[in-house]
Amino acid sequence: MRKPLIPKSTISLSQLWSLTIGISTVASALEFKAVTPPPLNLDELGKVGLAGDFNGISIYSYEGQQVSALANKNGSDSVMVQLPNGAFTAVVSADANIDAMCTFEKKDGKVVGVVVGGNFTSLGGVEANGVALVNPSDGTVTSMNGLNGKVSALYCDKDTETVYVGGEFTGVNSSNALAWSDESNWEDLPFEGFNKPVKSITKSSSGSIIFGGLFDGLGNVTAPASSHMQTLNLQSAVITAEQTILREGFNDPRNIVCNNGQDGPGNTWLLSDGQFGSWTADFRFGFRPTKLRLRNTHFEGRGTAEFRLTAFPIGGIMNLTYVDPADNQKKFCESRCPLSDDPKVGFQDFEFVNVIGMSNIRIDISRFYGPGAGLAGIEVFQDDVYTFAINDFNEPSCAKGTFASNSEVQGPWVNTIPRGQTNSEYLTANVQGEQTDPLSVTFYPDVQTSGNYSVLIFTPGCIQDGTCGFRGRVNISGIYARDQEQPIYTELFQTNNFDKYDIIYTAYVDAADERFRPSVTLTASVGQTGPLTVVAQKVRFDLISNTTTGLNGIYEYVPGTTSLGKFSDSTIIKSTEKLKAGAQVFTLANKDATIYAAGNFTSKSNNDGFNNIYAINQDGPVSLAKKGLNGVVLTILTAGDNKLYVGGDFTNTQDSDTPGLNKVAIYDTESNTWSALGAGVNGRVKDIVPLKLTVSEEELDVIAVSGDFTELVADENKEAVATTGFGIWVPSKNEWLARLDVAVISLEGNLSATTSVPGGDQFFAGSVLSQDMLAFGAVTVESEDTITLKSLPLRSVPETESNSTIQKRSIPFEQVEGVVTGAFYQEGPTDLTIVGGKFTVEGKDGPVQNLAIIDHNSSDEITGLVDFNATGAFATLHIHSGILYAGGSIEGSVGGFDVSGIVLYDLENGNLSKDQPAGLRGDDPVVYSISTQPDSDRVFIAGSFDSAGSFSCPAICVYETSNRQWTRPGVEIDGTIYAMQWINVNELLVVGNLIINDTATYVAKFDAKNLFWSSVAAGDKPIPGPVTSFAFDSAAGDSLFIAGNTTEGAPFLMKWTGSTLVDLSDGFSAQTIIRGIQVITLKEDHDSNEVLKDDHILLVTGSIELPNIGTFSGVLYDGNNWTPFLITSNSDGEPSSISSMFTQRQQTFTTSGGKMRKGFVILIALAIALGLVFLIVVLGVLASYIRRRREGYQPAPTMILEKSASIQGRVPPAFLFHTVGANNPPNAPTL
Repeated sequence: MRKPLIPKSTISLSQLWSLTIGISTVASALEFKAVTPPPLNLDELGKVGLAGDFNGISIYSYEGQQVSALANKNGSDSVMVQLPNGAFTAVVSADANIDAMCTFEKKDGKVVGVVVGGNFTSLGGVEANGVALVNPSDGTVTSMNGLNGKVSALYCDKDTETVYVGGEFTGVNSSNALAWSDESNWEDLPFEGFNKPVKSITKSSSGSIIFGGLFDGLGNVTAPASSHMQTLNLQSAVITAEQTILREGFNDPRNIVCNNGQDGPGNTWLLSDGQFGSWTADFRFGFRPTKLRLRNTHFEGRGTAEFRLTAFPIGGIMNLTYVDPADNQKKFCESRCPLSDDPKVGFQDFEFVNVIGMSNIRIDISRFYGPGAGLAGIEVFQDDVYTFAINDFNEPSCAKGTFASNSEVQGPWVNTIPRGQTNSEYLTANVQGEQTDPLSVTFYPDVQTSGNYSVLIFTPGCIQDGTCGFRGRVNISGIYARDQEQPIYTELFQTNNFDKYDIIYTAYVDAADERFRPSVTLTASVGQTGPLTVVAQKVRFDLISNTTTGLNGIYEYVPGTTSLGKFSDSTIIKSTEKLKAGAQVFTLANKDATIYAAGNFTSKSNNDGFNNIYAINQDGPVSLAKKGLNGVVLTILTAGDNKLYVGGDFTNTQDSDTPGLNKVAIYDTESNTWSALGAGVNGRVKDIVPLKLTVSEEELDVIAVSGDFTELVADENKEAVATTGFGIWVPSKNEWLARLDVAVISLEGNLSATTSVPGGDQFFAGSVLSQDMLAFGAVTVESEDTITLKSLPLRSVPETESNSTIQKRSIPFEQVEGVVTGAFYQEGPTDLTIVGGKFTVEGKDGPVQNLAIIDHNSSDEITGLVDFNATGAFATLHIHSGILYAGGSIEGSVGGFDVSGIVLYDLENGNLSKDQPAGLRGDDPVVYSISTQPDSDRVFIAGSFDSAGSFSCPAICVYETSNRQWTRPGVEIDGTIYAMQWINVNELLVVGNLIINDTATYVAKFDAKNLFWSSVAAGDKPIPGPVTSFAFDSAAGDSLFIAGNTTEGAPFLMKWTGSTLVDLSDGFSAQTIIRGIQVITLKEDHDSNEVLKDDHILLVTGSIELPNIGTFSGVLYDGNNWTPFLITSNSDGEPSSISSMFTQRQQTFTTSGGKMRKGFVILIALAIALGLVFLIVVLGVLASYIRRRREGYQPAPTMILEKSASIQGRVPPAFLFHTVGANNPPNAPTL
């Protein structure tokens, strides 16, 4: 894996959520719906981490967000757009490379679509040969059928409402160049294309269309000078006939195949006397015949008088022409074609008026001479020069000429019968593991005429034979001319969904003779491991004729003109006269009324300075500063004011030294100066594409550079940065993004083309893995306001010969790569994060392997297990009393003492513990889980082993830290334990592939108080296979989730309720790999269901494939719905996954099992509130009483008894209210 660009970065879901608004405001743009962040409550877990095999990770933030495969992994590209957070997502995917794109806009501003070109056979699942139209609003694909081959260049011209298409293809009546419009479809250009491939198309300021490529003339692929030069092999066809005579020697319809004129027994086929009949040849390959040769029989006065030829599978009667031997005149026939009865006429030739494809022919005889009809010979010819991998399909042994086409095969090839559109059988080889035996097919064509040829190799599609998941790369080597010193090599992907052909050579080919034979050899490319499927079908040699010569890689076409005119009248074409013949123009650009042409060429005169790049203005060619560049230029990008970004295979200017021009450079068109991008890269640059990225919350214009390089070259005091053929240059910072210490998304892959839709998105072509952040194998997770990921400062070290041997040991636990597990340790001033697995990272004192300790109080210094020389990998980490217990599949030594399966490390003192436990023994012993019994110093160690030292304790042992001795927890258990967890102080639950009391089981419980093992019953249905992980859903341990693989290997996930099993496996596909599960509490309740409590959710990690959604490394399940959560990737395109979630504290649950319902909570709260009010009132009354007593208050005296009676008398109302309204004194109160 490559080094992370950014050692430390953070991304949160809320940041992504805040960016959602922008993309949906553009009506014509693709819309991406943001995903609501999951309200996980991680507070009680302390620190939380995720471990896995990845170097990029994202939170699932938008519906449809996916990880696409890298082009260098499977040869396919996608049409992509950027999400609001800058990450790339595929709109549609091709089955091969995409090389060009342009937006087709009409004069009225209507956007027809984005035109996409490449060497694909399907785009977005739609069959499309080399070119297709993508709707920018919804991503639907429309095939633009009409050409066959590869499209390398596109130019969408708004003024003429035409798409100009260039590449290596045939279509209509042209080669390598065509025009397309939505109204008239495909049209020939007046010059009918070029004799060699087109690589680039641009438009001049005057409106003319400029083509650049490898051509040296106008014209088309033509038929060979000698027509009907190849004989079809009737010997391998299935021959049948109707109404055949029963007479011995004349009753075999195969008699007439490869018969050169003999008429008699064994050489002639006869029909029954007086009967009409038919003769049929069913071929196992497709062909396009141009001539039929028939020899009539004259045996005993018999003969065929009239016939017709029917082609299948179309079922059409063919129109033929022939020369009548009676008057030597050319005539036409269809259903009644005559054969001469003249014995002097040895044979008659019938040429096909329409040359079409077919797979079998039938000759129906409708009139005869004498007693009955018959034939004495038949031959079928074609113009196409094919050579098949299946030798039976090549020219027959009786074919004229010394050098009939044939093939030689080495290796375990088998014939494959097509089940789709492929028109011929082909060879298939299946490779398991690394290919060691010879595996090749060599084609020897029947080339009868020397000349310029296009050589095509055909590859059948993978959908028809179901091998798309196993196809890979093949290497093609060709010998074409007798003076050729070395083979010409081409590497091709065979991952095409539908049939395709690739042009592997376009140049001179010598005809075959006694001393020389052209050949093409197909082999499997090196560096691939099986299972791999390789296919070989056929090659074709097409002779090229130049109707007009005199070009040198550039041609100017003025739209609307029909005559070719003189080349000398074009300033642009005439500029190539300054170049040596054979110029190859790979790229064209137009900037400020100047055309820039670049490729592989040099000046005729050393003084001119037109080396690999030059400019053309209205006055003619102009050399660039320092006479151009000293190597091939493959791409030019015009970006920014007066800037040309140039990429290719050069190291400097031609004339003088300009430091740093390694494969990529900047040319300032105003100051005419060259400058470097840092110090460049160490390999060929093929594409340069502009894009926008948010760098430290600032949106910047950046330049993406793609090619065949592995590092950004060291520059002065700046170290080289490892990469995988992709780098981003930040013009405003004048630096590579990888060297800027800023937070940015992770990008890997390649970008080959881009186009912008007016009022819409910028579309990209290529294959990019993009994630929220770069992170090697481990991140931490926080959930204060929303879910946040933070990378750990791990930098991977590429595997070298010196450290790769440590990784060679066979590891029992399957496919262990990357970080497998982790642990946190915080005690006093110590703050450590420990990760383990199978990896190599940069450390304080050099590479650290398989276990890394990050000291957060010492600037995140990384150390390993000092003085521990070991092999293997770590599967589990556990900390008890400041000691790290690291277990896995390890072997090593500490102070001369052998350790195996487990090693102890003192985290406080920073060294290996002096007293190491006796090593575990068995066949490849592995420790999978370690746990300390609560409130004790007993460390339980479980996995796959037989003993600790000589002490027998299969599957699980207890390390007594008090006396440093091994003990056995009961004697009833055997097998393998994959995970365990304490339910309470005395009960331990374990899962795996177990034997308890001689009975197989997958879940068991240990009673530590009584030292007794028992199998946990499965209830009404059995557990389908070994359990590899589990997660409690209750404090009592009577409710849990289990995951594993069935005995047939399929993944499963189930819920154990305490009495029954609930199968949840229908939520994911059979390709899913589950590595860990964890129940997490929520801050907000989800909808109620029977599977999970309202505030619980299940996290499943690994590689989880959700049907119709995609594959993710982490998904959430709430009992009702599966939701994508985490996406990971590896820069090398290998599968990625998350192994586990590791936490500082163990997840605990309330004894009651969760929250009360909201209604009960409200009632209880109301009762408590009323009680508090009552208590406050009582306390207030009591306090008032005490205060009055202390201040000496006494009860007021009561009335004397005598007056009490008078008070009881009635008082008239008038007496009480007589003063109301009276004139009272000013200060008197009133009522």
